[in-house]
Amino acid sequence: MSKKTLSKHQKRVVKLMKEMGSLTALVAMKELGVMRLSAVIFELKAHGFNIEKVYKSSENRYGEPVRYAIYSFKAEVTH
Repeated sequence: MSKKTLSKHQKRVVKLMKEMGSLTALVAMKELGVMRLSAVIFELKAHGFNIEKVYKSSENRYGEPVRYAIYSFKAEVTH
């Protein structure tokens, strides 16, 4: 598939990830209105984008441990 067939959400995720260097589900929801970032990432990978996922551990506001994914491009995108 080519870049021309990317959806609006996919294009916005690619643009923001390039601008910020990485992206989390919370940022995608707040900035782009994307509720299922992992689904968009899955689709982008099917389009040939080289995206990696790293998990980070933190605490929520109640002091409980949580884990979340940070997505970024593995290498410079040539699309």
